[in-house]
Amino acid sequence: MPNTRQTSIVPFILALLILAGSCAQRTDENREAHSPPPAQNTIDSSCAYFYFLRGNQAEYGQHFEEALNAYQKAVNCDPTANYISEKIPILLIKMGKLEEAEKWLQTFVAAHPEENSQRLLLAEIYIHSGNLTEATRLYQEGLIHAPENEAISLRLGLLYNQQKDYKQAEDVLNALLKKNEKSYFANLYLARIFNQNGTYEQAANKYELALSLNWSKELVMEMAEFFSRHQNFDRTLSLYRSILVTDKEDEQASLGVIQTYLSMNLEKQAITELSKLRSFSKHPEKIDLIESQIYLSRGKPAAAEKLLVSIIKKKHSSQAEYLLAVVYIDQKKPDMALRILKNIGPKSDEYENSLFLQVRILRDTKRLDQALALLQKIIADKTTRKPIYYALLSSLYQEIPDMQQGLNILSEGISMFPDNAQLLFESAILLEKTGHHEQAMTTSEKVLQLQPNHSEALNFIGYSWADENKNLDKALVYIKQAVTQKPDNGFIHDSLGWVYFRLGDFNHAAEELEKASSLEPRDPHILDHLGDAYKALGQKDKALEAYTKALELFTEENDKTTVQQKMDSLKKL
Repeated sequence: MPNTRQTSIVPFILALLILAGSCAQRTDENREAHSPPPAQNTIDSSCAYFYFLRGNQAEYGQHFEEALNAYQKAVNCDPTANYISEKIPILLIKMGKLEEAEKWLQTFVAAHPEENSQRLLLAEIYIHSGNLTEATRLYQEGLIHAPENEAISLRLGLLYNQQKDYKQAEDVLNALLKKNEKSYFANLYLARIFNQNGTYEQAANKYELALSLNWSKELVMEMAEFFSRHQNFDRTLSLYRSILVTDKEDEQASLGVIQTYLSMNLEKQAITELSKLRSFSKHPEKIDLIESQIYLSRGKPAAAEKLLVSIIKKKHSSQAEYLLAVVYIDQKKPDMALRILKNIGPKSDEYENSLFLQVRILRDTKRLDQALALLQKIIADKTTRKPIYYALLSSLYQEIPDMQQGLNILSEGISMFPDNAQLLFESAILLEKTGHHEQAMTTSEKVLQLQPNHSEALNFIGYSWADENKNLDKALVYIKQAVTQKPDNGFIHDSLGWVYFRLGDFNHAAEELEKASSLEPRDPHILDHLGDAYKALGQKDKALEAYTKALELFTEENDKTTVQQKMDSLKKL
């Protein structure tokens, strides 16, 4: 079949060649001029259309430089033809010339404030570059020029949400709903915002409204996950079943029903649904695997074993072999587990898990030498070595304990994977344990060069400075950044509390150390720090209570002696 696009365009080009003479004097313009041209008194529409078609043809053929040159000439012929001007920034974006596209659009929008399409395109470039403030301003301007434009309201609402300005996002979307209460996207976006903020009833209401306006499988699945997370299992089931009404063989929805029954502890119903799914599934062996996992999770290893052995006899399955090994471990048959795990090769998705399980079995059965030999063999082979295996091998040497060999293994791993932040951090921790504090700090700084938001490295450096009572302002910045990454980590809150303590801000110190203690209630070091903070605040009874708990939990005599001395001193006050 001939190319219909070519057969329709070529006659136009041939016809327009007759007119080309009228604009021949304009064909020598600078090919690199990518800015909107100044206004001209003369307009040559024939010339503009000729070059516009040439640009279209070149763009279709992926000849972007040629297309850009043609569009520029078309604009020179007719500066008022916005349909041509709109092509240029889009083409610049396709070519990866975002800065040129941005400059073009800035000039165009300034000259044509009523043209929202180019304003929105400029906003998208700002979003891509992270300049959300300017993007927000452009959307706000867009609404001034087109207050009824639903697309702009939606984009502005999403942008506010992206900046975690939920109140503004809600206001924009609610204003849109006042104009059009049947806006599907406004209801859906509000549902997601309420979901993020944990306002269940409002989120549920908006989800239901969105679904009533536009039913789709994707939305149903999103809602089912939402209701399941909030343990509204009846609504979850009805949503999955609404998909099965239109397609009774939808595996995703069937699995959703099964998972919901399991969440409701209705094992019998889940198994029944699995049997239905097996009857039409294209991969019945996967259904058998799911059923075996159900038996495992429900404390029925014999039933799981029978099913897994049946799967393996029919077809080799690394997943089934791995699960069967887990069954054997549960049945206290470590050698049988090891034997089956050895069948799982390096190309299998289960290989890493199987290797970890083998090491665990060997360690637990006092065969550490075999575990060491296994990992040494793995890292000696360039096709199987991974950073995590070096870390695992080092941890085994530390158990012996052979700290120097543990360091040597980590150094070997770092030489193989110099940009692996986790290996570097493992090395830093071991250096600290072996009394090489300065090397540990230097290594942790290298970690931050690779991953500036590495929470453990930030915490380690920040706490070390606090413990040494130096660089406290910088330590505060580091540990606050670590808290942002892991807000539920008690040890990081302990570090933050200790920095505040060193800074003399005892109220904030106590606040953070209380958080740390609630997250890690059996850590004696945190309780010891908390006692110090209470003591500094003059809260004697609270300090003694914290010290007493720390004394009970400490195992080292030096720590016990130190805390006891603090308690004796405090009792004398």
